[in-house]
Amino acid sequence: MKKIIYFMSLIVVLIVIWRQIGETQAASLPSSTELAQDDFRIIVQSVSSDNSPMQQMSFDIIVANADGVPVPSDKVQMQIKMPKMLCGIFPATIREIRQGTYEATVVPVMKGRWEAEASVRIGNEQYTVRHPFAVS
Repeated sequence: MKKIIYFMSLIVVLIVIWRQIGETQAASLPSSTELAQDDFRIIVQSVSSDNSPMQQMSFDIIVANADGVPVPSDKVQMQIKMPKMLCGIFPATIREIRQGTYEATVVPVMKGRWEAEASVRIGNEQYTVRHPFAVS
């Protein structure tokens, strides 16, 4: 009986430590991620103030040239997933706000660390930006 109690206590301690590490890592995630390549800048930024599970979240995807001038894109897509988890891949709804700026909305289903993957096609080139974010 003592071994069972010891084992269960150890499990509880490990769960608490794991959650604290996850919360610390989530707090240090950037609010935006930028890719600068081939004279283009693509920025993905979190804009939602409520990052709760089952709540719609918004991201801005900004496409510009190296001088910051907005660039129209042939195709913009985004999806979210939890790295190292098997909870699925969720596509975002994209709408153009103004030339070079797109709003992506999506609903994460659970707490934890997520990754938004934005794909932008300009001419014959495809660019991908991976932006980490947390749901708490």
